[in-house]
Amino acid sequence: MKKDDGKRYNIGCADKILDGYENYDILQIDPRVKFIDLNKYPYPIDSNSGIEILCSHVIEHVDDPFLMELEFRRILKPNGVLKIHVPTNNCHIGHKRFIHDRGYLYSLYHAYVSNEFYKNNAYDSRC
Repeated sequence: MKKDDGKRYNIGCADKILDGYENYDILQIDPRVKFIDLNKYPYPIDSNSGIEILCSHVIEHVDDPFLMELEFRRILKPNGVLKIHVPTNNCHIGHKRFIHDRGYLYSLYHAYVSNEFYKNNAYDSRC
């Protein structure tokens, strides 16, 4: 895929604003950040428009991670890349911080994205 074949999205960017990406967060701490509430669907992003979605340390804050991932699927072009980073129970920030709604164990998350739905929809899970 060429760089100009679609957009790159940095979802839940907080203060980690990336050049070359459309940056979204619920807090607009910078004029380069667009507003998004990840618990309200559909997201204000065009379908089939993205070649990459980066979502770092966000999924543990949303009400329904499955619905969020379905929205990402809607936004991504075929063969688009979804990069989700989560704190795991064995990492130093883990799930015990008061701002995290849930924690993730790699073994459970890997089993979740390895089921037939995800295999049939071009998802992959790597640690």
